[in-house]
Amino acid sequence: MAKEAKLFFENDLKGKIPHLNDIDNTLLVQCVEWDVTHYLIEDFYKEKLKKPLFFYKLLSIYECGHIPCGWLGEWPNGKLVVY
Repeated sequence: MAKEAKLFFENDLKGKIPHLNDIDNTLLVQCVEWDVTHYLIEDFYKEKLKKPLFFYKLLSIYECGHIPCGWLGEWPNGKLVVY
């Protein structure tokens, strides 16, 4: 599943990530790849996982045009930092 998810990202999504000024775009692409790959794996196994699903939440942030970029506080308390 992980190999298929990575291939999907590489072939279908990577080229669609825009270049952003004042941001390390290589790191940005790596972070988005990590999140999308893990979302796809999480989605594949979602019936066997405890809810709520972490990467599902991250994907909704990307879909709204934002970038998750950190966590404030001690996990699981605290909140996601969104750019």
